[in-house]
Order: sequence, then C-alpha cells, then structure tokens
Amino acid sequence: MQSALARARQEVKKTNKEYGRQRESLAKLRGDLKGAGLSSSRLAQQQKQLSDEIEETGYAFEKANKKARQADRTLKKDTLKTVARDANKASSGIGRLTKRLAGLIAASAGLYAIKRGIESILTTGDKFERLNVQLEAIMGSMAEGERALAWIKDFTQNTPFQLEEVSEAFVRLKAFGLDPMDGSMQAIVDQAAKLGGGMERLNGISLAVGQAWAKQKLQAEEILQLVERGVPVWEMLEKATGKNVQELQKLSAAGKLGRDTIRLLIAEIGKSAEGAAAKNMTLLSGYVSNLKDSWQNFVAEIAD
Repeated sequence: MQSALARARQEVKKTNKEYGRQRESLAKLRGDLKGAGLSSSRLAQQQKQLSDEIEETGYAFEKANKKARQADRTLKKDTLKTVARDANKASSGIGRLTKRLAGLIAASAGLYAIKRGIESILTTGDKFERLNVQLEAIMGSMAEGERALAWIKDFTQNTPFQLEEVSEAFVRLKAFGLDPMDGSMQAIVDQAAKLGGGMERLNGISLAVGQAWAKQKLQAEEILQLVERGVPVWEMLEKATGKNVQELQKLSAAGKLGRDTIRLLIAEIGKSAEGAAAKNMTLLSGYVSNLKDSWQNFVAEIAD
C-alpha cells in the first residue's frame, strides 16, 4: 500500500510539473497573440475564438490541479485505493487538456503565420506601387514608367543584385539626367560586380558618375569617389581619350572634361568589366539572387 501510495504521489507531482510547463507556454502564446493584430475581420474572429478556447483550457487546468491537490490532502483520510483512483483521474484529465492545448497552440501558430504572410504580400505590393509612382514621375508618363519597370525586372535577372537595389540605382541615374537603359546601367553594374559586388559599391559608382553628369564636368571630387571604390579612372581616361594623365588632370582642374569625356569613361568602364555581372549569375549566390527576385515578383502579383 505504501508503494502504491508513493507511485500515486509521484504521478500527481509529474502532472503538476507538466501543468507548469504548459502554463508557461500558454503565457508566452498569450503575449504573442496580444501583440498580433490581424489584417481581416475573419482572421480576427478566428483569433478571438482561439483565445477564448485557450482561456477555457486554462480554467480547466486550474480545476484539474485543484483536484490533484485535494487528492494529495486526502491521502491520510481515505483508503489507498480511492486516493490512487483520484490521482489517476486527475492525471488523465490533465493529459487530455495537454493534448487539447497543444492543438490550440498549433492552430494559433498557423493563424499567426497567415497574418505574417498577408503582411508580407501587402508590404511587397506597396513597394512595387511606390516604385511605379517613382518611375512614372521620372520617366514622364505612366506608359514610360511601366516600360522602365519591365526593363528593370528583365535586367535584374542577369545581375547578382536584387530588384530593389537595381531599381534604386536606376532611379538615381535617371534623376541625374542619364539614361540607364542606354548601356550606362550595364557598365556600372558590371564594374561593381567585377570589384566584388555589394550595394554600397554600386551606389558609390552610380552616385559619382551621376553627379559628374549633372554638373556636366568630371572633376577631382567625383574622380576621387570612383578611385576609392576601385575604378582606375585616370588609366581608363588615358585609353578612352588618348591623352596622358598630366594633360587629363589639367583639363579636369579647369573643368574641361565635359559630358563627351564622361560618356567615354562610362563606355570604358563597361568595356573593362564586360560580362562580369552575367558571370556572377553562374555562382550559387547568383541562383539565390534570382530565386529571391522571382519570389518577390510572385508576391507582387498576388498583391496586385
């Protein structure tokens, strides 16, 4: 009888310990659900229903726990057989409640995943809408904006950069007065890929070239920016113009390296790194980049 009584006590302690763990999980889940606002009324109703069921389960746990404690207190008053039966009943009740709570937690997690998925779709859709507005503004019309977006999507497929990064560089060059679709964008992206890629390098090169084009002259400030990012400007200008470095430096200081020279520099930049971006697409990072772009385009279509 003492051995059976000890086993009954151990079972009660075990169920109480399991109850404590499940209660901690329940508290964490409540905290997560409290901060999660759903995007549609239907999902909100489902979330409320789950919350109510979890609350009821919590009350049921309290009730089962009270029974377990009561069974423990009556060990000295009742027969061992009665106590063992009460302990087993409490354990069985908590076991059923544990399974029910696990199901509710899984359902709530699934609901939260749906909510996050909807947020992702809406965020991606919003990005594309804002990009459309930007392109329409800088291209001058809706039709030209759509043409530019189609060009960017196609161009991105052959570069190791993400669609958002390419779009940013495209808008920057166009805002400075360059036509990214005339080969300028390709030359800059190839050069950035040749030098190790990275959005910071792409931004730096496109910014320096764009600033020089907007000022209509290539001077020391923009040349230094390009050199710092690994572009050997003076050597390229020597090849492109046939002049030596000393002559070019004097012309630059005098502000006489105009847009014709900048065009020659862009062409030389593209020639020196031709195909670098496409070669990067044969690497694993290139495949991953394309997968990300394809997924983003797919999510944007859902948003549309």
